[in-house]
Amino acid sequence: MKKIKILVFTSSRADFSLLKYILLSKHQSIKFYLVISSPTNSKKQMIDKVNSENIKIYESIIIKNPSNNNCRLENINFIFKKMGGIFKRHKFDFFLVLGDRYETFAAVISANNFQIPIIHLSGGLLSFGSHDEFYRHAITKLATFHFTTSENSKKRVIQMGESPKRVFNYGSLGVEATKKFNFFSKSQIQRRFNFKLNKICILVTVHPNTSDSKIKEVDPILKALKKLNNVSIIFTSPNHDPGFKYIVVKLKKFISMHRNSHYLDKISDEEYLSIMKFSNLVLGNSSSGIYQAPYLGVPTLNIGNRQEGRESPKSVINSKISENDIYIKCISILNKNIQVNFKNFPYGKGNTSEKIIKKIASLHRANYIKKFYDLK
Repeated sequence: MKKIKILVFTSSRADFSLLKYILLSKHQSIKFYLVISSPTNSKKQMIDKVNSENIKIYESIIIKNPSNNNCRLENINFIFKKMGGIFKRHKFDFFLVLGDRYETFAAVISANNFQIPIIHLSGGLLSFGSHDEFYRHAITKLATFHFTTSENSKKRVIQMGESPKRVFNYGSLGVEATKKFNFFSKSQIQRRFNFKLNKICILVTVHPNTSDSKIKEVDPILKALKKLNNVSIIFTSPNHDPGFKYIVVKLKKFISMHRNSHYLDKISDEEYLSIMKFSNLVLGNSSSGIYQAPYLGVPTLNIGNRQEGRESPKSVINSKISENDIYIKCISILNKNIQVNFKNFPYGKGNTSEKIIKKIASLHRANYIKKFYDLK
């Protein structure tokens, strides 16, 4: 039997942590090939992460550290050309991507140029406070088949002119990842990182604001956290968008002055979600506070507009980029026992990859020509 050859592109460890469930799935009619893209300063971590899952890297594209918008533009051009070289040398039946990164956008343009059918995961989401919003919807229009994470996302993709016959809602790979993890206990985490945590623990992740570089969420967040007593604060590293160096400098300065805080630069998915599971609060502007934290029953304080538009349960509390608002809501959440109701949880039940693979195996060449679907 001739196997379906699918090239998969990942631009970060976060993307790969979700895509690995697709790559590790066993189907007799499908063979995957993985291309990774990574900035120079996280190349080793990315390669080590992929190798730890015993997944073979077909090709790697190492780009510049995105310190500013001009650098990001250079990276887009570089990825476009590198992917073009891959598509010239080898023929693939599909090109599969996830999400909304600019690196993914560049790779998708290249695939579209070579008329390779594109499978897009996690389209139709909204995140008004991030420049990724534009890349996500652009990728949707370039893609042939769509696997969304919720019914509302599916409706938006169809609203963009994509045929309902090509749009499938099978839930979130993030929920599946959370469901399948073997979690570490609090005592195991303390031993692994050699620190002692207080009874109350806050997990903080702050990413650069790509919609407006002048907005610095990290400053009011740190001022608010400074007011909290008898609380352990665990910071994780921001993603490598323009402005990430500023955040890292601020975080390291904060922990140098506060013995109850810790900065974890190199951290696995298992470690991150284990810390999240025993935390009393997830704080920041990461999508993990929207997807994984509610699934684990942990309340989220979502800062600013980076995740604005995403569907979220009542356990996600939104805050202005204000020291006072952040502090007041922190205290309020920590003093309440917030329960998450999964009755209307929009992101599936954790069997997403299995459904996606089964559907991909059934796709036929005759369906590849796209026509704009008009809403009636």
